[in-house]
Amino acid sequence: MAQESLQKFMLRLKQVLDEPWDLAGPKGYIHLKELDEVTREMLNRDTGFTEANPLIDAFNLIIEQAQNLYAENIVFGINEIYKTYLKKISVESQVILTHRVMDCMKMLFQFFITDSFPYTERIWETFSSMTKPVGLFLIKEGFWAACPVFFESTALLGKQAARKGLSTGTLQHAFRISELTCRNLSHWELASLLQNLRQNLES
Repeated sequence: MAQESLQKFMLRLKQVLDEPWDLAGPKGYIHLKELDEVTREMLNRDTGFTEANPLIDAFNLIIEQAQNLYAENIVFGINEIYKTYLKKISVESQVILTHRVMDCMKMLFQFFITDSFPYTERIWETFSSMTKPVGLFLIKEGFWAACPVFFESTALLGKQAARKGLSTGTLQHAFRISELTCRNLSHWELASLLQNLRQNLES
């Protein structure tokens, strides 16, 4: 039964993530958090609804699994978001796409570190383990503008995890391997950033 539940969840998630990711954002929809002020004329032109956002839909599906305490489904859900991200990233989209994905991860993380969630350590360790392959992909594929966004966002989560008493050993290892890879590629600036992030994870 559990395996059927996982398969059903994965099918729904893949269908959501396979939808186009509209990086330009909703057209004609007014989001007040993105404006300094709003006029009546702008409100009259407002479409009143947002366009489809596969990342938010995927986030909602994973939170649904988390509320039911389906730990394996959560792990596979995060895995699918990262894999889809790596498939869709391009030179043109790398910065905004990475910001969108990491914003999603930050929201998920806030749910997983609550005291009432029983699998925090398991999910955190899995998340930390995924950092190395994702980071190395970005480095070796030359997505240099995406790398600082990805690693700085991940380090921020690492600091929060450390404050909760969670181990950052796996994450530090991922940062160290990524740092050495950057040095081998003579990308000194990113290597220096990774070294600094790694050394300050628990400070």
